[in-house]
Amino acid sequence: MLRYIAKFKDGARQPPVAQLYYENTDEGNQKAEAFVRREDKKGYSIYSCIGLLRCMPRNKENVGELPCIVLDIDLRSVEEARERVLECLRGLVLPPSANQGPRPMVRHILQMRNILIPAPSMSMRA
Repeated sequence: MLRYIAKFKDGARQPPVAQLYYENTDEGNQKAEAFVRREDKKGYSIYSCIGLLRCMPRNKENVGELPCIVLDIDLRSVEEARERVLECLRGLVLPPSANQGPRPMVRHILQMRNILIPAPSMSMRA
């Protein structure tokens, strides 16, 4: 399976200025870390695809597995206080494996106990 990361210019709605497909192995992860060290520059952001890909290019048809689900919550549109939101997230049946994000955002990462294999009938945003 392949993983994918890409570098985008901040504030621009353009294709990535750099991207990397890499094997989901220790060697592949080392390539991804080198990519991030080389490409992480002011004015750009690096994003990773949460899905594991069967093949290139990155699109919903090529997603082979979803090992996690990521929920991005913009607290500016939530009436409850940040601590109350985090308390609710921690109380879920599938609690977060990570909870991060700069204010006013919360990124809630749910590691799946069983890998989710997308079916053709599933609605996914690529």
